[in-house]
Amino acid sequence: MIKIGLTGGIGSGKSTALSFFQECGFNVQDCDDIVAQIYQSCENFRTNLLDRFSEVILTKGKIDKKKIAKIVFNDADQLKWLNEQLHQRVRDEVKSNYQDKKINIVAVPLLHEAGWDKSFDAAVCVWCPDEMRIERLKERGFTPQESQSRIQAQMSQDEKLERSDYGIINDFDIENLRAQCLELSKNFKNYTKKQGCLNV
Repeated sequence: MIKIGLTGGIGSGKSTALSFFQECGFNVQDCDDIVAQIYQSCENFRTNLLDRFSEVILTKGKIDKKKIAKIVFNDADQLKWLNEQLHQRVRDEVKSNYQDKKINIVAVPLLHEAGWDKSFDAAVCVWCPDEMRIERLKERGFTPQESQSRIQAQMSQDEKLERSDYGIINDFDIENLRAQCLELSKNFKNYTKKQGCLNV
């Protein structure tokens, strides 16, 4: 089993890159999707959130992630607590969905920050200019202030790139991103055939 961690700053294009790796036949998982599932279905997590933040985080009786975001992205201690609540749950879910004899690629926004990179055979970073990221976040409904607070809450893109084994530079168009992902996939597939070491 090969496990690859895919990381990058918010708005860098991780999800798009992950979709291209899926086209290559890899088993892919997105931690953002898993977090969304936890918010929707984990009663214990819901209870912990209400104990911590009270009912101010509810909208029509449901957990409102936007209300939580306004709290945690303006308070480092609250963000740390929230991440501690989520990380092990996410790791357990990812582990349960690995497939033997397959290349498994997992998109993990906080791969290096959480020290999770050590659990993967290699790390890939999607790097994108900040101005492009902010524009994408604007299209997703984020205000400039919200975008900056999220960007500042993460490790810098340059450091993510430096600490990763592979880099994908997403500063052009989607076809350029696709071409880089397909080229990188060849190295991963070659590893499974030779059962050697990843060329990092």
